[in-house]
Amino acid sequence: MNWSVSSTFDRYSVPKTQQQGLIDKLNNGVAWDSMSGASPVRTEASRVGASDVTIERYADGSVVVSTIDAVPENPDDPMPASISSCRLVSSSNYHANYKNCYGNVEFGVIQMGFHFDRNTVKGKVGTITRSYGMTHRIIGGALSNHRLTKFSGSRVRYSADLSVVVKGLPIGWTAWMEVRLGKGSAAWTVHN
Repeated sequence: MNWSVSSTFDRYSVPKTQQQGLIDKLNNGVAWDSMSGASPVRTEASRVGASDVTIERYADGSVVVSTIDAVPENPDDPMPASISSCRLVSSSNYHANYKNCYGNVEFGVIQMGFHFDRNTVKGKVGTITRSYGMTHRIIGGALSNHRLTKFSGSRVRYSADLSVVVKGLPIGWTAWMEVRLGKGSAAWTVHN
């Protein structure tokens, strides 16, 4: 699959009139609203297959798309294995263990994600038992020094050093995305 900025824009319905403006901003070294700490003007949440998808839309047209594998509220409910990578390996009335779950964030020119195993306990905050298998893509730059940092049993961050050259000058910062677990089967991503 050919991955490009315009295909990402088209997939998430960024108006053509805003697409060129975003590309021009990037070429001139101006960060998109989605990369500058601005607040989104609209957030859309939906279930796509067996994944929870959140699209944050910003005033300049940029988008951030966060995807995380969902798990059923009831551990006895089957997950459609062909749709979700999150696989139930054991369960009881009060807890369930899942392997190969996936969290992902797309920033337009950057994509970052990783796999994780998790335990859920009814009425308690879940635990990430293992994090691994980082994935990434970038257009017009490089990601290096990839690392997974476990801040707590329910919070793991994937960080990488981003470097780009704008008008002949190198610039860089740390890009990151994080998976967080809540009570029961709740899970979501956050990002910078």
